[in-house]
Amino acid sequence: MTVTFKTYMKTYLEVDDRFGDLARDITRDESFPRTTKYDRIMDHLIKSGACVEARETFHDAYWKYLQEREDE
Repeated sequence: MTVTFKTYMKTYLEVDDRFGDLARDITRDESFPRTTKYDRIMDHLIKSGACVEARETFHDAYWKYLQEREDE
């Protein structure tokens, strides 16, 4: 079973950096898409009014997510 990006980000909830900030924002966002698709998540962030820094952090976190999925 493929882990969604939202589930993956839960590993960062206790981390005190930009990835942790994003993880906590995602957890609070009840409408955050449960998907593995970059475009769907980025569209959601844009429509939700996420700042540029949050979108850049998502971009970086998403590539970490993909790398870890490849290592499985």
